[in-house]
Amino acid sequence: MFVRAQLGAADIDGSRGREHVRYLFQNNDSELHDLIIDELIFPYVFGEFLPQFLPEIAGGLLFAFLKKDGDIRPLLCGSIWRRCAARLINNYTRNAAHRYFTTTHPNFMQCAGGLEDGATRCAQLLNMLHDLPREDQDPDDPTVFINTDIPNAFQEMCRQTSFDTLMGVATQTYDRGGAQPGDTIPTISELEPFLGYLWAMHSTECTNRFTDHCGRTHHVTDTTGGQQGDGMEMGRYSLSQPSGKNM
Repeated sequence: MFVRAQLGAADIDGSRGREHVRYLFQNNDSELHDLIIDELIFPYVFGEFLPQFLPEIAGGLLFAFLKKDGDIRPLLCGSIWRRCAARLINNYTRNAAHRYFTTTHPNFMQCAGGLEDGATRCAQLLNMLHDLPREDQDPDDPTVFINTDIPNAFQEMCRQTSFDTLMGVATQTYDRGGAQPGDTIPTISELEPFLGYLWAMHSTECTNRFTDHCGRTHHVTDTTGGQQGDGMEMGRYSLSQPSGKNM
């Protein structure tokens, strides 16, 4: 498989943030390790921040990329410690999430096993793409086998539905009236210890920092909701869809 050249990475820590964090733990300095965990990672894991600082913490660095057609594409990069916490939560709840999505909702079972599962088909498509003659490809406009944005899916989903499915209790009508306010709805119970992270990061009108071409830093107020690149977003989005689509 070929690797695309890194012409730009929306990450001030470079494109290998995991290695940067892992490097800090590759020694016997247990005091430093405990300090990093207690002061930099755990506050994100449990959402333990003073309210006056939360807009800055839930925000990040804002980038503006110039697309080939001349449009501007904004990209947001949150703290490496936020992404580290999200990755740890994902790893901790991975088995529970797999069990929930593949046993609760039939649409997730279609690509969950067997020789012709989604991962296998994806690998086959990648091989097909790799075998295309290089001379037929424009390096500034490469051939892709899938190009989808799910019309800004994370922004378009109902945020109340997201919190309801995380809490496992309906606050509005779902499933064409089958679930009424106060009813219990399916959820991943293993996420409960980490609701502080999701609440703090997603219910805050965050402040983003953008540095222009003259070196001036601007503070841009954003709305509430998910952040691009947040490791928890896909799971949160997928969890909300079975209820949200039937409102």
